[in-house]
Amino acid sequence: MVRAPEVEVDRISAKENNNVEEPLANLEDQPRPLPQLRRGLYAPPTSFSKGDPDIEIGLRSALAALHTASDSLVGPGGITLFDAVPAKARADNPVAPVSVDRQEEGTNSARSKPAVPEVPAPWSAIPVSERDVLLDALQAQCHPIECLAGERYWTQTPSPADVDMTRQCNGCREAQRSRYADFIRKERHSTSKGCTVLSVHNFAAPDAKLGMMAPTPAYNQSAHKAIVLDCEMVGVLGANGRECSEVVRVSAVDFLSGEIIFDTYVSPQGHVISWRTKFSGVNSFLLAEKQREGKLINGWRAARHLLWRFIDAQTILIGHSLHHDLAVLGMVHTCVVDSATMTRVAVGEDCQRHWALKTLVRQFLDRDIQAGKSGHDCVEDTYATREVVLWCLQNTTQLRVWAANERRIIAEKNKERELLASKPRDVASAN
Repeated sequence: MVRAPEVEVDRISAKENNNVEEPLANLEDQPRPLPQLRRGLYAPPTSFSKGDPDIEIGLRSALAALHTASDSLVGPGGITLFDAVPAKARADNPVAPVSVDRQEEGTNSARSKPAVPEVPAPWSAIPVSERDVLLDALQAQCHPIECLAGERYWTQTPSPADVDMTRQCNGCREAQRSRYADFIRKERHSTSKGCTVLSVHNFAAPDAKLGMMAPTPAYNQSAHKAIVLDCEMVGVLGANGRECSEVVRVSAVDFLSGEIIFDTYVSPQGHVISWRTKFSGVNSFLLAEKQREGKLINGWRAARHLLWRFIDAQTILIGHSLHHDLAVLGMVHTCVVDSATMTRVAVGEDCQRHWALKTLVRQFLDRDIQAGKSGHDCVEDTYATREVVLWCLQNTTQLRVWAANERRIIAEKNKERELLASKPRDVASAN
């Protein structure tokens, strides 16, 4: 695991210390990837929330269409990766789980045993012999540009005009790109495009970080093939006094080997107005302690440069709602597998619900994460995301069963809402 560069204890010296960025400055001079088409750079606003969806759900799973049927075993304690499956199932699905123990029992030669890296319990280790097949399957799940744009990813470096269009109204918080009228909207549910609070829209200054976003370097000789990434964030004072997110901890794990590449804390550059300790697991005392221990790097740019040591534009980045993590790192990266998007698409292309990582781990793996009262563990969330993606790749039949059940639940909730919405109209017509 890479140790975070040491910084001085003095708070002022820490702000001026840029020794993290200097060794990596040559990365910015490397050629950038060819720009993507601007189509879909901004996705239309969506109405989904973390809870129930408000749209009809399609019946075709994109993931189901990509895989043939495979048989998987479900143990009494839930679904376990790398359980033995029949030979026919492995032939039908090249990424079907293969038992490490069964492989070792079938030979007396130590040299023929697959090398299994040390991965902290209870997370899965992938034998070297299976990694190429899994990498191919992972590559096939990378989301197209249009999908990333719909999930609020930046698909290329924003231009000044793009940045300006992200400004939000101080009154109704509508983005400038979606609201243009000057008059006030008398009813909140009216189709008028005016401000719902003020007589005219009052757009705040755009996020300054958007102007400093950069694409991942095109080539890096030391780049890993696939990395799982997770960031914890705090709230800092942003434009016009609003709270915005800034990275305070970042963890990266190699998807194939399960090795922790780095796990470091980050000194926020803005004035912290909300530590979000319930979620971030960080407070001012912990950050001061990490600074004394030399486990703190200076700002989001240093965190981005640290990540760039291990990736390039072809590296597959895996995360859960990864667009948030890339945004706080000021990164544009389009080779992505997002476990939140992956499972949403499995339910239906037109599904707008996103399942929480904790929910997916409970339903797929019968495990609990984020159970402590001290906030999320960044490394735990990284491994949990890796495990969810592995499960989806290796249990395509069970994924389809889960998706069908979720479609049924969503359809039932939609019917209940329709019935509740129709009752007031029925009462009014009766009167």
